[in-house]
Amino acid sequence: MINKLTYAQQLYSKTPHTLLLGSSGYGKDVAGEGYITKYIGDFKVFDMNSENRGEGMYYGIKQDDLGMINRIDYLSNGTLKPQAYDNEIIMFLGNNLKKIKRLPKNIKVCVFNEEWITNEELKSFIAFNESQISLMDTVFEIKSDKHMTLTEFYDFLMKASKPNSWEKTQLKQYGAHYMTINTLKRRCRSLLRSGLFHNDEEDMGSYFEYLDLEKSARDKNVITSYNRWLIDSEYASNVCMNVLFKKFIEFIELREIDIPLLLYVREMYDFYYMKDPAPYVVGIQDYINKILRRGRFLGKAKIMFVGNTQSPNHLPLNIFTAFNKFYCFHLPLNESKKLLNKATIPLHYLIELSQLYMGIAMVIMEGRFHYPIRVLPTLHKKAEPDFDVFDYLANQYGSKSYTNSNFCQES
Repeated sequence: MINKLTYAQQLYSKTPHTLLLGSSGYGKDVAGEGYITKYIGDFKVFDMNSENRGEGMYYGIKQDDLGMINRIDYLSNGTLKPQAYDNEIIMFLGNNLKKIKRLPKNIKVCVFNEEWITNEELKSFIAFNESQISLMDTVFEIKSDKHMTLTEFYDFLMKASKPNSWEKTQLKQYGAHYMTINTLKRRCRSLLRSGLFHNDEEDMGSYFEYLDLEKSARDKNVITSYNRWLIDSEYASNVCMNVLFKKFIEFIELREIDIPLLLYVREMYDFYYMKDPAPYVVGIQDYINKILRRGRFLGKAKIMFVGNTQSPNHLPLNIFTAFNKFYCFHLPLNESKKLLNKATIPLHYLIELSQLYMGIAMVIMEGRFHYPIRVLPTLHKKAEPDFDVFDYLANQYGSKSYTNSNFCQES
């Protein structure tokens, strides 16, 4: 029998990093969102990796599914009710805005400042082999290793494409190949046109704003969710995540804040499925690894990392083992055997794990497993195919047109 009052939320671990595992459709995402909202007020909670339309924007809407409400009431003995949370919604600027041109007013559209990116980081964004790296090092040397923004580097390459220009003469002396120049120029153009580094002075403030982690972190009672749906290319989207993680690491280490932070990263497989990942994706992996291996603290800040993915085989062993607490939903037997690295689990329990119904899980922590666990649904509304969250938020807060922004008027 499954005891209805056995909550996974009541099980604690010394190292709080938590990984949710399970096949699609068995409650992993519902449990993830429900899990992180338990920490609002104690931690400043950031939902980091939302890509789909409206994903990460439901925290401010109470659960209204009658079946879910009855389930919450039953599992909690009537002590829990549907709840809406204060939600700061941030979307990163991208070309999909040119297609819809209107968003709810409570959504902030953010960009990155080119000045935040070092020369070495810029290389990881656009130089993917030795000849490209060498050319970029050459340009930096010509410029006396001064900091160059993406726009400045692109302008240099554009001038180097013109006959008899000083820039072209300089690169010729170093043996730079025109194909390498064109490749780097194309990648620069792609990033500049993506909107991610759109620093138009007229648009800033009136339409868009720079990402401000310090401002977002001030209120632990508000969950901040980031969404990349406006970005229309995987390339720019991954660069966005690289810079976002970089800014978090800087924010935590350089400012030496003591605000407890919870970072929720859905679908971690997004950053590990590539056989030969580009340098900027490797950078994301390095940032995640840095957070996990520091345990409970990074700088002076207490930190919790919560991730999810469908299979334990989706993650490298060093990342998988860095987690100390696992919510395991429906998992095929051959995949669940990797959990034996974390606890001694009799085979018949792993077989049961491969046959679980939605909302039931095994929790592993501190070398032990707890089973069966009934996981509460989210107290806030969960995404539904026939529910347009943009329309809902626009009705609540009004809408804002971006038609007259310089970005939307660009060809």
